Amino acid sequence: GDWNVAANWMPNLVPISNESVLIANGATVVENSNVDLINLTLGQGSIPGTLDGAGRVTVSGVAMWTDGSMNGSGSTIILPGASLQIANAPGMFLARTLENQSQVISAGGNIYFNGAVMTNDAGAEILLLDSGSFYANSGSPRFDNAGAIVTATNATTAIAGMPFNNYGTVAIPGGTFSMSGGGFLSGPIPVSAGT
Repeated sequence: GDWNVAANWMPNLVPISNESVLIANGATVVENSNVDLINLTLGQGSIPGTLDGAGRVTVSGVAMWTDGSMNGSGSTIILPGASLQIANAPGMFLARTLENQSQVISAGGNIYFNGAVMTNDAGAEILLLDSGSFYANSGSPRFDNAGAIVTATNATTAIAGMPFNNYGTVAIPGGTFSMSGGGFLSGPIPVSAGT
């Protein structure tokens, strides 16, 4: 339901700026305004939660994405000093802008892009701890990197079916890194021996 309806929350209070929010139990919450959160948890274990809407949601603490979707024409922004931790789930869906200004740590799994744009800003970092892929599912998705991406050792990372624009660095300490959607490569991609 609507983010701004108190009855949709437990306790029955609308989360405002500088609060922490858990969206789980299969719920879809639609936020069409802007809110600045400390912490955000999307999903709980294998029970999904969905963030939707046209609003901007910023996180200054810890964002946990364990299962579910981020939808809508809005954006989710991980602010400097914050982090986004992504669980190793079989498939999560991204259909909004996701901007990392700090750190994303992915335990693996697959993220399916439905017209989404994911941006890793200059000075930001994405750490991939296990095999995982970023797949184009629908629309015209794009993955832009101006920071650093570090792939997992002895694992496979794929950016499939969508443009990958690399202006930063992609470090491949082991395993396999594959791209199959075009894009623009102007930053270094160091490849260790045996990868």
